[in-house]
Amino acid sequence: GQYEDQKGAAYAVCNACVGGGPAVMSGIVQLGSIPRLCELLECPDASLIFSILEALEAGLRLGAETSHGGPNQFAVLVEQAGGCEKLEALQMHENAEVFQKAGHVIDTFFGEEVEDAAIAPVAQATHFSFGMPSS
Repeated sequence: GQYEDQKGAAYAVCNACVGGGPAVMSGIVQLGSIPRLCELLECPDASLIFSILEALEAGLRLGAETSHGGPNQFAVLVEQAGGCEKLEALQMHENAEVFQKAGHVIDTFFGEEVEDAAIAPVAQATHFSFGMPSS
């Protein structure tokens, strides 16, 4: 009973995230739904997991569009909720759609950070140099 109620509520939230606009997504975030959706990424229902991934992707896309060059605040919420670790674990999921979608979300929104050339290691002939270059 309780799992079925949670599942129904999760589908409703996911549908609102995917079909709603920025105001709906903002309301969902303000209600604290992101940590709960991230928790449900570990449920046994592949269809629900895929819906959650779709919802998270919609939020991450909106966060990227509204970040104005700053950090994607939606991505920050997902990271704080432990969602990145759960997304990485889903790359080993038995359902092909789930692991492909999880990989896509990671690659698109949590890919490699831009490397700061000023502090990146510099390869020398015999060693690497770390630190700030001298002027």
